[in-house]
Amino acid sequence: MFAKKIPIFFESIFILVLFILCTTSLISCRIEKPDTASAALAILNKHPADYINQLVTLDALISKEMHLSLTHDNSNSPLPLSLADSLYQFANLLKPNMLLAQSDTEKIALFNSFIFDSLGLKAIDDTLDIRSSLPSQILIHRQGSCLGLVLFSLGLAEFLKLPLSPVFLPGHIFLRYQSPTHISNIEMLKRGIARSDSFYRTQFNLAAKPWYQMENYSKDQALIALLFNLANFHMYEKKWAQALDEYQVVLTILPRYPEALANAGAALYSLGDKKSAKIKLDSAFIGDSLAPPTLKNLELLNSQIL
Repeated sequence: MFAKKIPIFFESIFILVLFILCTTSLISCRIEKPDTASAALAILNKHPADYINQLVTLDALISKEMHLSLTHDNSNSPLPLSLADSLYQFANLLKPNMLLAQSDTEKIALFNSFIFDSLGLKAIDDTLDIRSSLPSQILIHRQGSCLGLVLFSLGLAEFLKLPLSPVFLPGHIFLRYQSPTHISNIEMLKRGIARSDSFYRTQFNLAAKPWYQMENYSKDQALIALLFNLANFHMYEKKWAQALDEYQVVLTILPRYPEALANAGAALYSLGDKKSAKIKLDSAFIGDSLAPPTLKNLELLNSQIL
């Protein structure tokens, strides 16, 4: 009797081992969730590039990371509208007046009035609350930072075929309207008023900040600032490695950006890599020799390394 049970016993052992091996194989081949840095880079490197698609996808990626709702209730629609739907609807409302405009100056005035009067959007100072940088959240809360308002405006301008470009300043971003016959800066924190280049150069002391050349940047370079703000949030939460990965992606799209270099240096320092941190901070100093955090961190590092 006992001898007859031996094959059954070994058969059971064989099946158990086979199950364990198969389960282990399945677990090891599990698809991992992509990190925000890699996902953002994939969105921005997608070709052919489409700003609306990039904006909506990156906005959704970061909103999901922050557990934020993506839609807002519109009293004229029975269903919540997505960001892309909203931009399209707004553009259709504004387009008839734009077609009647006699000059670039009139187009800019109509554009600003629609954003700040018709839509009732308000400008707020940048904070660690990343909602102020996300166009989808601006539609929900009716307020946004300079970056959020710039990204939203670029999306609206894309549907309207307006020649708008982002311009970077230390801790700030604004819009430039540039057609063959007209150039004007648009300050979104001041309801779209025109500011001269000389005003910005003086106000931000750009003579000592050579990276900031007041040039027109591409829309995807404005978009990468969203990832920069997310990295800043992760730095605040002391998620140094995650923030560092995100800063590195920012620098692939926006090379030698002093603020990203400086913050990447701070993340490296927090991770214990002082020599690499100093390299990043030295590079940041070349682009902006007056940034207080860079100067402070360099002073600290030099006292420890040299």
